[in-house]
Amino acid sequence: MSRSKELFHKAVFLENRHRFAEAAFYYEELAKEEHITLDMLYALMQYFHRIGNFQKVLQLAKEALEKGGELEKFVPPFIEAWEQVDGGTEELWYIYDQFGVCRQPRVCLPILQHLWKQGEHVYMETTQLYEITEQLFTESAEYQDIYMDVVLFLVVLEMEAENFPQARFHLRKLLFLQLDVSEKANELFVCSVKLDLLEEWWENDALRDLALHLCEENWSFFLTAQKMYQRKITKEELRQFCQQTFVHPFLAEKQFLYIIYGKLIVGEAISLQEAEKVKQFHGHWLAMKLAVMISGIGSYDLLRHHFTHYADLEEAVRIFHRLEKAKVVMRKPLLDQVRVTVLGGGEKIGGSSILVSVEDHHILLDAGFHLGEGNVLPDYTPLDRLNVKWEDIDALIITHAHMDHSAAAPYLYRKCPNIPIYATEETKQLMGVMLADLLKQHSEEEIGFSEADLQAALEHIECACNTFTIPSKDDEWKVTFYRAGHILGAVAVCLEIKGVSIFYTGDFSITDQKTVKGMVLPPDLHVDILITENTYGSLPTNACMSRKEQEKLLVKQIKKVMDRGGNILIPAFALGRAQEIMLILHEYFRHHRFLPFFVYVDGLVAEVSQVYDSYLSHNGYSSLFDKGIREARSFYRNGKFDEFAQRMLNQGKNCIIASSGMLIDGSASSRYAEKIVADTKNAIAFSGYLDEESPGHSLLQGQTDTVKLNERFYPVRAEICSIRLSAHASREEIIKTAIALNPSVIFLVHGEHEQQYRAPRSNGVVYPTVFSLLRNNLTVPVVAAKNGTIYTFSKGEVVEWRHNG
Repeated sequence: MSRSKELFHKAVFLENRHRFAEAAFYYEELAKEEHITLDMLYALMQYFHRIGNFQKVLQLAKEALEKGGELEKFVPPFIEAWEQVDGGTEELWYIYDQFGVCRQPRVCLPILQHLWKQGEHVYMETTQLYEITEQLFTESAEYQDIYMDVVLFLVVLEMEAENFPQARFHLRKLLFLQLDVSEKANELFVCSVKLDLLEEWWENDALRDLALHLCEENWSFFLTAQKMYQRKITKEELRQFCQQTFVHPFLAEKQFLYIIYGKLIVGEAISLQEAEKVKQFHGHWLAMKLAVMISGIGSYDLLRHHFTHYADLEEAVRIFHRLEKAKVVMRKPLLDQVRVTVLGGGEKIGGSSILVSVEDHHILLDAGFHLGEGNVLPDYTPLDRLNVKWEDIDALIITHAHMDHSAAAPYLYRKCPNIPIYATEETKQLMGVMLADLLKQHSEEEIGFSEADLQAALEHIECACNTFTIPSKDDEWKVTFYRAGHILGAVAVCLEIKGVSIFYTGDFSITDQKTVKGMVLPPDLHVDILITENTYGSLPTNACMSRKEQEKLLVKQIKKVMDRGGNILIPAFALGRAQEIMLILHEYFRHHRFLPFFVYVDGLVAEVSQVYDSYLSHNGYSSLFDKGIREARSFYRNGKFDEFAQRMLNQGKNCIIASSGMLIDGSASSRYAEKIVADTKNAIAFSGYLDEESPGHSLLQGQTDTVKLNERFYPVRAEICSIRLSAHASREEIIKTAIALNPSVIFLVHGEHEQQYRAPRSNGVVYPTVFSLLRNNLTVPVVAAKNGTIYTFSKGEVVEWRHNG
């Protein structure tokens, strides 16, 4: 028997007979041995914990984990010891980074909570933990306890960041859970108070029953707030509520607003100081509601400024719409001669193309492809039913250069060489790059145009900006381009003819990006018909997170991988997203002459970036390729990609930005992923939308321990994460824009409008959609547009005509 085993057995033998002093001698001797098993380490940890030597417990737990000890067994005592010695956060980050704890929620959550309490930013890690926990909970209800704990922690983080719609989204998952949640009743209640979701408790039978499990303080608050909601509170009850002292900070904070609410109900006067104080609670919907009750139309600017905080609440949508209507002189446009024909990009993303007709005047908005489907072109057969020939169309307007909006332009030009085509100068240049690449990947038969057609179409495009006119028979269209954010050159389009105004957003973003400013519309712009994108209108994203926070998360993830000597692959859309990431790195390391790690770009990214360079230089930016950013292909032009990639990745500390953003087979990003995905030091960070059928989606969801890339399977050991650098308007921004333009009818396109997110084991509406929020609370028709449908108007109502009769 080895000396360590002999010492171990003697220590345990004596300890079992309560001869602790003698056992201590053998434990101390055992601790000096070099070869110690996991069982010995665990026994030693218990011994040193018992005598209060927590520094030794910390050391032994770390040693056990490094030897492959079970996380559930060794991490909890590590954390307890860490608390006792008042350890630094680097110890916790070490445990998090080195041992794959994110895959075990019950182990991971306490680490993240302790890091957060120490002031560390753990939002990205918590969202990753949530995705794993959600999958486990979907498969088995035995994970309910940890699922609820993770979701509640995420709610707290979202509230801290003032992402209130996102916090409500997470909280609703628990409020509508079809399982017993009574143990969390008080936590759910105080969060509901903070997030203005008490109405759910009063209107939902299950939540009313849950209220019976509230503690005395919460129950008292619940009853008083309910009486206010029912407008049944008396002056005496209000006086008693004013005198109460609430311990929980969420209740104490909200008490003032409910006191003002109660005063308005019972008819007591509100002082000027109280009215001003109400306005300071801009994150609370109840405060904005009170501001409207006190000041009426005078509260409009305040509500408009903060509206995205509450745009997921039906009452907020209703009140904002009412105030917007009150500010604008009523218009009664004659729409009977207007037709909107959705040829593509209606109820799904891809192949956007919309014909707008006023009497016998016609404009075609966008002409895109839906790649990956049998017929890539929009379905133009409804034109036959309308008896509209290509020669009758006054112009084609391309809003931006993404393939789903522009790729069919050469096909249309081939069919009708005389059709005027309008786009911004940037869009024309980017189309040249994107469509030339498309021709390399597809035959003329597949996409309907040749290299000659492409060049002729590009030369035919008339570059436009601001306001211009398009002749149309005996009249003319007045066209105004508004910069739409999204990507370089993107515009929203306002059309006017015959006294009718039609606004088409294209793809838009309100938030400023590094490469483009967000869309800003004149505050007095109001239109008759609005056609708006709805990309993020039905499914939850983190689009409501501030852009600054998204950028911080990206840089943090890159630095974390660099610090451990790994490589990070960022699959990115070649047009827009890749350039944004390059500029984020420029900005973050602006005081460095060169980036502190190697950055390579590959795929179509380099060509698109050269176009961006020529325009960004006007805005004070130097070249995207400054600071040592390299074009990867310059290192393997002779076809030796494998040699280059292996040599580069072996040295470590590389950041690769490559298209496609979804790891599509054959793409540059998929080739790098093959070489990166099997190493624990590496990471793959997705930066945008992932189609459910794509390899990227499968990898991010962690559905299996392997991933199929380019027809081969690879083990998944690298860290996989997602940082959504959104280039589209959020759900809240879509709603705000739609209400602010005050249209007589709204068409939703470019999204799955009626798709409803379902949270695991939940039966309520967790994520109200743009379609439901607008349809249920506006006094104008809201249409979830469908491909192949002709929309006409009769006495203020929208009439649908399917082209197939």
